[in-house]
Amino acid sequence: MLTRWLAPLSVAVLAGVAVLQGLATAPRDALGIDAPATEFSAARAKQHLQAIAREPRPVGSLAHEAAREYILNELRRNGLKPEVQSTVWAGTRYGLPFPVAEVRNVVARLPGRANTKPLALVSHYDTVLHAPGAADAGSPV
Repeated sequence: MLTRWLAPLSVAVLAGVAVLQGLATAPRDALGIDAPATEFSAARAKQHLQAIAREPRPVGSLAHEAAREYILNELRRNGLKPEVQSTVWAGTRYGLPFPVAEVRNVVARLPGRANTKPLALVSHYDTVLHAPGAADAGSPV
């Protein structure tokens, strides 16, 4: 008799486990603009994304420079001391190096609270010529 109910019972138990797992891993509701500064706020992130991803910002463009200044100002506003590193990026074509563009990296250090290994968060704030880059690098920036 137990054998007859074993398959349906197994399916019911597995379905219950799947439902509980889904509930346990469901994302929480997005926090609004009034969320504590120590919490991630989707509304605040959206404001930054709208400021950065208004228009395409290819390297060397005025929009790219404006995005860099926005990032620098936000980092300063949050008590950090960002630096800008400039270099010429060179690629290769047919095995010969050639300069492509002057690039500027924004670097800021947020001191940790424990003597553990550092964590680097990296992204780029440029885009291709005809895209605002909201989903490319605008989101992580």
